[in-house]
Parts: sequence; structure tokens; C-alpha cells
Amino acid sequence: MSLLLSDVVVYGFGLAVGVLMIVGTLLHRAGITSFIRPRGFKKRPVPVGAFLLQGAGMVLFSGAQLIPTDHRRIWNLVLDPVVICIFIAGLVMLMRKPVIPASLDR
Repeated sequence: MSLLLSDVVVYGFGLAVGVLMIVGTLLHRAGITSFIRPRGFKKRPVPVGAFLLQGAGMVLFSGAQLIPTDHRRIWNLVLDPVVICIFIAGLVMLMRKPVIPASLDR
């Protein structure tokens, strides 16, 4: 069974969003803040690692779905647990209370 056009569009979009999350986070980490500013609820800063993990999880999940069907069984044995661990680690990082540096605490 081959991929439908709708599958390619949906998983391609997920792949593009994951790549943009990774690139935007790396640019933000490098000091370029005009591209994307990762913000959580109530303007709370999101940990950079959480955005990187969520982006990597989206890229891995979407990429695994674009693998041809006859090879997908082998790849899913490896990639599914990795994707689940990445998403859980990203959620744990999002739930942590952000640490405010002492210089900004005043």
C-alpha cells in the first residue's frame, strides 16, 4: 500500500513544523530572538531543551510515517519507543518550574 496524497501533506507538514521548532530554538539559543520567541502559557519562558525535544519528536514521527510500507515494520520497532521517550522527556521539561537567574530576580 502506498502513501496517499493526504498522508504526504499531513506528515510533510508535521516534518516542517518540527524542523522550524528546532531551527527557531537554535536561533533563539544563539541570541537571534527576532525569528521565533518560544513562549508558554502566560508568557512564561519555555525551556530551550523542551522545544528541541518536541521538534525532534515531530521530525522522527513524521519521518517514520513517510517510510515505505514494506520497510516500516522494521523501523517502527526502533523508532516508536524513541519517539515516545522524546515526547515524554519534552513534557517533563515543560512541567518543570523555570529557574530565574539571580541577576534578573531583583
